[in-house]
Amino acid sequence: MVGIRYLYNETAGQGLEFQLRPSYYDALDGGASHIPHSELTMGRLRFSLFSDDLKIRDLSIVNVESVNNSLTGLPGDSDRPWKIGLGLEQLSLDCEDCLTGYFRASTGYSSLHMGRKLYLGAYLGVGLADNTGGRGIVYVNPIFELGLNLNQKWRLKLKSQYRDYVESNNADDLISEVLIRRAITHDLDLRIDYKHDTVSEYGISTHYYW
Repeated sequence: MVGIRYLYNETAGQGLEFQLRPSYYDALDGGASHIPHSELTMGRLRFSLFSDDLKIRDLSIVNVESVNNSLTGLPGDSDRPWKIGLGLEQLSLDCEDCLTGYFRASTGYSSLHMGRKLYLGAYLGVGLADNTGGRGIVYVNPIFELGLNLNQKWRLKLKSQYRDYVESNNADDLISEVLIRRAITHDLDLRIDYKHDTVSEYGISTHYYW
């Protein structure tokens, strides 16, 4: 998949973002082979362009978000979802020169409604970072999510998370996201997004799936 995104960042202003992702899927992608509300990405690269200044924004080495969509009711079956991620990312939206390494993992509870079109999830996890900005290395990471697949064309995801840095009393982060996807054809989509992470950012993007 390749994508291009026009964005407005409260700190950096207007810019462009480019994305390259191998043929895996995220929580908003369609397709019968994709597990609803789940994500599997490896080698995803995103970089931004502000005033002729090109920066890496995100390199996802591996990111897995597993939601159990096939409960059988048999003994031992569980609806417990889990997440794991490893890569590089900018520390927050107000800094384009703060690339930091991360590893994070979480687990929790999820429920599916409306014929599995509506997903609600709550997680508690732990993250490790490389102390960029002096925030510390370890943080506790509660996450709340809502996913809605209205039909094959329209999909929505809301996410809110808190990062409580164990070694710092004043560097905690509250991050909120809204993502909306509209499928145009089988190979093309349009997305609108909003994210707040220290500052706010708005975007509109299109993606082509090879």
